[in-house]
Amino acid sequence: MTSRGAGQRYDFRCPHCGEYVQIDADMMELLLASGCVACGGPISTEAFSNHSK
Repeated sequence: MTSRGAGQRYDFRCPHCGEYVQIDADMMELLLASGCVACGGPISTEAFSNHSK
């Protein structure tokens, strides 16, 4: 399903409602396709950053 690195973790912050979660690559693809699960707002790749350990 994903073209991003397996096992890669991302920080996601919705630019519309401020929802913040740490996610994996599959969830990133889902959010990009479906929008924020909290507010339904559209999401772009700018809402994600590589998770720092």
